Amino acid sequence: RLALLAAAILLTSFMFFRHFRLAETDSLAALFVTTAVWALWRGARAPAGRAAVAWFHLAGLAIALTVLAKGPPAVFPILFFVAWVIVERNWTALGRFLVSGALLTAIVVGAPWFACVMKSPQAHVLKDELIVVTAGEEHRASFLQYFPQLLLATAPWTGVFVLGLVWSIAHWRSQPAMRAVLIWGGAILLPLFFAGNKQNHYLVPLTPALAMLGAYAVHVGLGEDPARRRALAWVMGATLACSILAPLGVWWAARHQRGFLQTLDLAMIVVVLTGALGAASLLKRQGLAAGTFAYAAAVALAFAVMFARWIPSLDRVNHRTIAADLRDSYGDGPYVFYAKDPSYPLVWNLRSIVPLARTQPELVRLLARNPDTAVIAQTKNRIDPPPVPASLEEQERFHVGSEGMAFRIYAIPR
Repeated sequence: RLALLAAAILLTSFMFFRHFRLAETDSLAALFVTTAVWALWRGARAPAGRAAVAWFHLAGLAIALTVLAKGPPAVFPILFFVAWVIVERNWTALGRFLVSGALLTAIVVGAPWFACVMKSPQAHVLKDELIVVTAGEEHRASFLQYFPQLLLATAPWTGVFVLGLVWSIAHWRSQPAMRAVLIWGGAILLPLFFAGNKQNHYLVPLTPALAMLGAYAVHVGLGEDPARRRALAWVMGATLACSILAPLGVWWAARHQRGFLQTLDLAMIVVVLTGALGAASLLKRQGLAAGTFAYAAAVALAFAVMFARWIPSLDRVNHRTIAADLRDSYGDGPYVFYAKDPSYPLVWNLRSIVPLARTQPELVRLLARNPDTAVIAQTKNRIDPPPVPASLEEQERFHVGSEGMAFRIYAIPR
């Protein structure tokens, strides 16, 4: 039951449902970090022999794949294992891991790619990316921002997650599995506190541990202890009450973002309200277990409509509409990105190969060859792009998303 609850809560939590649909490396990192943590824990608890060695080699493989998928998150399972060994005082497990050859598996799988890249002209990109992670650049912030983000990441199971966290800490001595989950979460969260670059999607590898904490609260709350059942009933009641009020948020967001209501907004309200009321009815008539699983099913349906259709409808300006406007004005180009980074979503929607000019001299040389080039300067956090050549004039400006992202379009006046 605990495993089924964890899977249901993970699938229907805000951050998991949102980010695992996107082409982000954090999703792969979450898969391999989770696999590595699981394999290390199983190997440490298995009797000495082939089974333990096999688990440790699976962990080494997963660590290598984490390196290849994302890079720095590979340190998470290593920190977990070291912390777990210290807490449990299981030095034998650490010794067995070190002599198992699992580190060699990680090196054999992960190192060749780096060896190849270091011989390429783009090898400096590795160093640049590490600097971005440690220094933060435009994503510097206090570690305190991760606390509200954790509450949003676990929505709509936020109350259940908090209850599971409290009970897991309270049962630290008596529940070794949940003790391992807490260490696992800490091994991910603490390094993020100290990293200079802080972004909400860095929490994605943490989502399986968060789901297990929420599942533990439901699992314990469905037990025989009346006090715990009452605590879970109060939390689920508050969760359902918030869900019943969620249509007000749908209405406000539509009026605030788009300025008017449309049929899709009403459909979204109906889906959310029907699901919440249905789950509340089942909880009252059939009990906590039926109501909780019905609520998970209702959230899955609501999230599917929300992320696939409703949220995209709120942004009247997005990469797709910008690409359409650019094609109307400049046809098939040519285009060039200027200064920092290209926008891959815009490249995709333009259906065009768009080079990058990082410096003004590079841009001048490119314009000398193709004077009709449309220059796209992408900036975030309301930062202005570097100066452009005097021959260019700003033609259009598009604002996208909530991070102050802007696209400035420059061209030689016609």
